[in-house]
Amino acid sequence: MKRNWLSIVLVVAVEAYCLRGGFGPYPLQAEDIVVSPDKQFNSIVPNALYMLKKAKSDLGKGSSPLNGEEALERYGFTALQEACDAFAEGMGRPIPVKICEDTLATLNSLLFSHAEHNKNVQKHNIVLLMSESWGYYLSTLSSKNCQLMPEMERHLHEDLLFDNFTSVRNGTARSLECLTVATPFKGFFFSPHHYTTLPTSIAKAFCKSGYSTTFITGMDPGWGNVQEGLTVQGFDDIVAMYEMKSAHPEYKECCIGVYDHYMLNSLMEILEKPAKSPKFIMGLTTTNHPPLDLPDDIKLPELPDTLVNSRNFSGKRDVVRQYLRGFQYANQSIGNLLTRFKESPAADNTIIIICGDHSLRSIIDYNNVDESFRNRILMYVYLPPALRQPHHKSATHKYGNHYDILPTLASFALNDVDYLHIGRDLLADSSSVTECAYNEDALLCDERQRARAERFTNAREALLNIYFDLFLKKNELPYPRTHIL
Repeated sequence: MKRNWLSIVLVVAVEAYCLRGGFGPYPLQAEDIVVSPDKQFNSIVPNALYMLKKAKSDLGKGSSPLNGEEALERYGFTALQEACDAFAEGMGRPIPVKICEDTLATLNSLLFSHAEHNKNVQKHNIVLLMSESWGYYLSTLSSKNCQLMPEMERHLHEDLLFDNFTSVRNGTARSLECLTVATPFKGFFFSPHHYTTLPTSIAKAFCKSGYSTTFITGMDPGWGNVQEGLTVQGFDDIVAMYEMKSAHPEYKECCIGVYDHYMLNSLMEILEKPAKSPKFIMGLTTTNHPPLDLPDDIKLPELPDTLVNSRNFSGKRDVVRQYLRGFQYANQSIGNLLTRFKESPAADNTIIIICGDHSLRSIIDYNNVDESFRNRILMYVYLPPALRQPHHKSATHKYGNHYDILPTLASFALNDVDYLHIGRDLLADSSSVTECAYNEDALLCDERQRARAERFTNAREALLNIYFDLFLKKNELPYPRTHIL
């Protein structure tokens, strides 16, 4: 009898160990599965019980788009034709799309545009960098006596800084999904559909235009199912923590991953490496995120006590100081990248767009700070000298959001390919698209245009939900696959 009880206790203990990933204070997380650049090796790391638990957990994190009836009701439309007309009007389309029997085909013609074939167009390298917590408000506090943007300040004056720009979604994972595949629902990379290649993929548009495509980040690529999610969306290479450490053993890391200034060095190496085809490189920085563990050997300007103790910040002062130092570090790292970049040959044939994933929300007291800053982020644009136009500087005061990035890049890079076109080209000399900075929790626009802007953005969200609902149901896989050609 005692032997039976001992066996039961032992089996339960082993199962608990496998499910939890250890008996220590910190259990294993999903990202701990990625321990090597070798994807096949990573696949043999987790045990079956842990993967069963992970699969159940992932299913709870993912969600699905609203169906037609739900989407129209949520966003205030009585019929699909009404939503299509509102979207077409907001996009400045002269002829409203008429609903045909194939609703998916109708939405495809409405939400996508075709970049015309031009064999003579020069294909520029494209770098799209999403910077963690790169909010706009702190940039307004930077001055000679309070350097919150060391090394970055001069680049903002030399190039283009959009000051009425917002993230569409809130949170790093949701913004990453928005920029890469534009899904209107959360947790796509965790959903059962994440093995499905989407027509909305930004990497696919560049891939079909003849670009090599790379995603780079200093974190463990298992976080947020990033490696699985992006591999099937047209990224040729996923370069993350272990690839970088393999190439550069001297790189240091914190609990989140390789420090940003190392990651940006690797990004520059990819950009400078000779290649036959132009490059589309998308990156994600991570260090400017709690616990804000910054490199010991980094030197940052001193922060004045008057800033740290400002009534515009809430919480403990040492926490405020650490957040401000994280923002300084992010700007110094990005600024150093741009300084090095502008001294390289790549500056003549590369477009760089840097934007925040979301604003810094943890320490700002919005009882004392204007509410409009809550969702505003920085967006910086570098254009090679040959592409610069006199009207570009005045364009920086336009309202914009993440949806506008791909249409802005399309005229410079895309060639003979369909691409998701649900925003406006922010660098165009003129545009008939409704001007607004949309965030799922807020809308910035000219107050005289608010009713029009709300109707347009509501129509866009409704149609995106309906499009994805129809597309995913039509293309539902009978079983999951790790790659789709």
